Amino acid sequence: MKKRVTAMICSFALLGSFKGAMILPVQVAAATGDETTVVVQQAASPFQDVSTEYEAYEAIVWAKDRGIINGYADGTFKPNASITEAQFAKMLTQFLGLKDDKGDIHKNTSAIHWADSYYDSLAAYGTPLNAYFNNSLRNQAVTRGVVAQAIGYLTGNATSLSGSINFMLSQGITIGQNPQFEGKDLNQFFGSENHLTRAQVASFLYRMHNLGLEGATGISVEAYQNKEALTLVAIANKGIRLLDNSLRIGELGSDAPPKNDPVVNVNQAYIPVGKLMQKPELPNGCEIVSLTAVLNYYGYNVSKTTMADKYLPKQAFSWKNGKRYGPDPYKAYAGNPRSATGGWYSFAPPIVKAAENYMATQTNKMKAKNISGSSQKEILTYLNKGVPVVIWVTLDLSRPALNGQWYLSDTGKYYKAYTNLHAVVLTGYKDGIVSVMNPLKGQVTHKLNALFKSYEELGKHALVLEK
Repeated sequence: MKKRVTAMICSFALLGSFKGAMILPVQVAAATGDETTVVVQQAASPFQDVSTEYEAYEAIVWAKDRGIINGYADGTFKPNASITEAQFAKMLTQFLGLKDDKGDIHKNTSAIHWADSYYDSLAAYGTPLNAYFNNSLRNQAVTRGVVAQAIGYLTGNATSLSGSINFMLSQGITIGQNPQFEGKDLNQFFGSENHLTRAQVASFLYRMHNLGLEGATGISVEAYQNKEALTLVAIANKGIRLLDNSLRIGELGSDAPPKNDPVVNVNQAYIPVGKLMQKPELPNGCEIVSLTAVLNYYGYNVSKTTMADKYLPKQAFSWKNGKRYGPDPYKAYAGNPRSATGGWYSFAPPIVKAAENYMATQTNKMKAKNISGSSQKEILTYLNKGVPVVIWVTLDLSRPALNGQWYLSDTGKYYKAYTNLHAVVLTGYKDGIVSVMNPLKGQVTHKLNALFKSYEELGKHALVLEK
């Protein structure tokens, strides 16, 4: 029998739900003697939480291949998680290829945010967004209306919410969210004040790709050309003013640089650092895993094992005359984090060095800063600015236990070692409770006073990443 190949072509309906955006199996007829057997070849998903049958699978794979999304170091994409304005800003900037060559906006604080360059790019085009000048707003979930206005303005010459929604509907980028309001209330029909998921934004951009809407045009290009010779802040302010009153929560910016980083007047903060577990690969690697989680949050696509194996300064133990010798934890990680019995810990300086070693390989660089010794107020100020903090505490927030020991290799001095030390990422606080990304337990909360008591009893060790 003659060999025969049958291809099953997937369809993609722009105006329907995203069910058509599924990569179907390819059937290949393989000859075996006089018989022909059909072998089903199913492409593997790039993310463990996005099956090939997921409705937005094709859009997510396309976005990953285009470098618009990276996913998280644990192999997930979190398609159903609400997308923050900063995450949307990154995806939109990279999809449209917007330029960042007009300088930096003066925010209400000089603290860096991982999305600074994306906001600088969008500001130059006068894009309607809320969080140009406020790091905390960047970390909040963005509404469908803001997304519509940004897309409608950049690619459809739309200057209002209704104009942006109508542009997206007419192009088939969306079919709306609440059909019961069709023809009655445009904002309700579209769901302007509701949130979007990461998968939904990937779907929007994929549909725009298929429509050829892949570049800024019209009024946004005129803003970028800046014939009025406006400052970047003034162009960004124009973008904020374009937002519909029902959507606007961001304040206008000033061309005057901030003085001495004034503390933002807030009583809560949350930074969506993704969960990253240290086990099974790194049973004693809480410090380097916490750093990796922060790197991933800032958009660096690096794994915990790469950071531990390639960039972390480590020193093995040795024996001489019946004595065990090891490193000063301020200078190197003691042992190997891959070892369940031979891995101990390090304090902030070796983790800072690991970040520096990694940044030396990157074009978009950030600086690791050892903020050990910082007060509770100073650390909460970092959170207010949208900066997650790697902080050293004990495993159960109990009193530190000094039940280990070795002699320091460089000085021969006897060293008593902690046996319940742990490093986590502090991601937010509210009403006396702190949120933490714990490499052993995932996303957890603690009483604020208990966590900072442990931090202080352990010697106040902490670090952050800055631009």
